[in-house]
Formats: sequence, C-alpha cells, structure tokens
Amino acid sequence: MQQKKMTIKLNITHIEPFISTERCETFKEQYPNQYTDKMDAEDILRIEEHNKEKALQLYIWNNQMAGALLSLLGFYEVVLRNAIMKVIDYKYYPYSIFNNQFIFSLSMSTAENFIETINSLIPSTQEPYTLINNTTGTRNNKVNISGIPKGKVVAKMNFGFWEDLLTKKHSSLWKYNYKKAFPYMNSSDTIEKVYDITTSLRKLRNRVCHNEPIFKNNIEQTIKDIRTVLGYVDPILINTINLLTPYLYSLVQERFKQAL
Repeated sequence: MQQKKMTIKLNITHIEPFISTERCETFKEQYPNQYTDKMDAEDILRIEEHNKEKALQLYIWNNQMAGALLSLLGFYEVVLRNAIMKVIDYKYYPYSIFNNQFIFSLSMSTAENFIETINSLIPSTQEPYTLINNTTGTRNNKVNISGIPKGKVVAKMNFGFWEDLLTKKHSSLWKYNYKKAFPYMNSSDTIEKVYDITTSLRKLRNRVCHNEPIFKNNIEQTIKDIRTVLGYVDPILINTINLLTPYLYSLVQERFKQAL
C-alpha cells in the first residue's frame, strides 16, 4: 500500500540550521507574535506558524532582491569606471592611467595596489613596475607599458578605486573635465553628489555580496540614485535598467504587498 506524502508548509525554522540562528532571528523579529487573553493553544500555534512563514517569505524576498540588485550594481560600476576613464584618458594623454602624474595623485596604498595589479598582468620576462620613495620625499617609478593591456588593468581595479577618484582630493581631475564623463550633468549637480551615491551603492553591494539583510534599505531611493548617475552619462542608460532587471520594480512592490 502506497503511503501518502505529507505536505510540509515551509517556514524560517526549516532553513535555520543551515544559515545560522542569528541570521534567522533578524527576519523573525520583523513578525513578533502578538497574543490576547482570548486565544487558546491552537490560536497561539497558528499565529506562531504564520509569522514563521512570513519570516521565510521575507528571507526569500531579500535573496531575490539581492540578486536583482547585484546585476544592476555591476552594470553601474562598469558604466562609472568607463566614464571616469574618459576623463583620465583626456587629462593624462597619451599614457592615461600609466601617466606618472596620475599615479602620483593616488594615495600610497592605492598606488601600491594599482602597481600590484599592473605587475600581475605583465609578462614574466618584462621588468616589473616599481614605485620608490626617495630621500627628498618624492616618488619615482619606472615602467615599460608596451606589454600591459590597459583594459585589463581597468577591469581589475575594484569599486573602491573608482569611488576614491571622485573624492575632493582628486578635484583637479574634474575641475574642467567633468563633462567628458558626465555630459548630461546639470550645472547645479556636482561630482560630490556622484561620490555620495557611489559610496552608498558600494556599501549596499558589500551587504548584498555577504548575503546580509537589505529589506530595511530604501530600494526605491537606490534605484533613483542609480538612474540619476546613469542619466548623467547618457539618458538612454536609464532605460537599460528595465532590460537588465525586468522584475526589480515588481519585487519592490511585493515587499509591501506580501512580505509585510
């Protein structure tokens, strides 16, 4: 005789052993159990099970939104770095990011990371790039850039590198050249605004990559910020958001209709 399969209604406790109690508590706390004197044991159990199910819904929503945002944030980073490279290519022509003045404009730690990236890409037979502090406090460098693919160096620099180039210490990079990166930026807007948005997006991406809760983040504002900076580069990029993540806006709405 064939036994009937039992249908289990999943809730947050079923995945708790696999993602940690602490992480699950973050989601369960959003749905506290509320009791009244008139409730019996069955009512209490039903409420507790319902809230655990809602917590799982929120966890699933969090992961779905994280996936959608990761794609969008990756696109933002690529567009941003290519926009910044237009300024660097222009200001430091013809050597671009390999120009000594550009490298010297970086902080020592950033310059060292930059050089490490370059050296990871050059042929082993080629003399490595060096950065030396001399006795007068200046830095000397030597590099043969003939065998270094600029595009690969650019692609390997992390989000923080491009974010740093938007800070005030690099104001000379932007003073007369910002339109080369952001031709549709209004005169009332600033590079500082792009920096603030980029910093916020980098922090969000870090949370997403570490599978941390983002359900308290203002996702609508995040999308608006991304649209703002992409619009500075070219308004056509704004429409690309819908193609990259067609279900992003429906996820935002679902957060309010179902998860809460």
